[in-house]
Amino acid sequence: MDFAFIQHTIAVMPPFVRWAWVAVLLACLATMGLIQLWEHRHFARLGKAGSWASLRLLLLIIIPLTAGVLIIPAQAISGPEALAYFYGALFTVAPLMWFGLHVLCGRWLRPALSKGESLFLAASALFTLFVPVIGLSLAQGPIFMATRSIEASSYQSAPRMPLAHVAGAPRRFELPDGEVIFTQSLMAAPGIRLDRVDYKFGDLWSGQKDSLPQFLCRHGEDLHLMWPAREPTPQFRIFWRNAAGQLVQADHSPAANALAAAPAEVFAIGFREDGIDPPAPIPRARASLGYLRPDGSFHFRWLDMLQPGESFDDNCLMRGYRRVDWQREGAIQKVALYFTLNGQPPLRAEIERPPAN
Repeated sequence: MDFAFIQHTIAVMPPFVRWAWVAVLLACLATMGLIQLWEHRHFARLGKAGSWASLRLLLLIIIPLTAGVLIIPAQAISGPEALAYFYGALFTVAPLMWFGLHVLCGRWLRPALSKGESLFLAASALFTLFVPVIGLSLAQGPIFMATRSIEASSYQSAPRMPLAHVAGAPRRFELPDGEVIFTQSLMAAPGIRLDRVDYKFGDLWSGQKDSLPQFLCRHGEDLHLMWPAREPTPQFRIFWRNAAGQLVQADHSPAANALAAAPAEVFAIGFREDGIDPPAPIPRARASLGYLRPDGSFHFRWLDMLQPGESFDDNCLMRGYRRVDWQREGAIQKVALYFTLNGQPPLRAEIERPPAN
């Protein structure tokens, strides 16, 4: 068991979640204790309290023996037969061992327990052992929903502040097929920690903490936009934590007059042997890399497979982007850009490596 992972998981839990699970565990332990207390009183009235306690202590032997008939043979068998044996024994050998040992031990005790009393205690012990499993399973959904509700409330109530990112001037690029795209970079102020970005789609706001809309990518705490001119100008809401750890928010949308004033540029990508230098950051989900096959045809590789050292948290292709295994892959010959347009066919543009001089 990876105790370090368990400790890390508990440490990163929000306080409400941590205390909710503590409360569930305490409730499970209390339920288990009440079951044992009721059993003790019941058998004390029958004059068999000592036999009840002895059989409960014998669980320290019965549990390992029952687990052994499941695990040890399964480990000795290789292949899918091991799983078949485990499930088969779980519903045949293990119940016979569990209930049989309870009946056998109950007969040896003084005063002896009847067969019915031993079977009852076997079933009761099994139920008691599963109380935490049942309790944790039943509590998972309500705790998750309560956590989502509290999280949503914290975002809605976050105070509005001036944008802590410095918005660069928008840039207007023309693709080889004549389509126009815009880009803009938002550079984070020192000491802030980006938390989440919501975006406006029609009249609704949408967003999740661990994902970004297609028109955005992230590099550290900075954000970079890229969207086609045929689409409406993005409107989004940035949530971040300031140096004091306070969650705050601000809305942003590139100014229409700044977009109109942006001079036209060619989206010229610099091609190196080991990578590319795009003129503006490209969201990873919008690009694929084209390589030349021996027969002269092209194949394209999406960037959903991360290289060593890469992370989906930083999902921009920046200037200086390098392929780790470029010597085996070969030089990149094309970069294809993809844009999903609402109610229109998707836009795809290819930028080719210039011919060698």
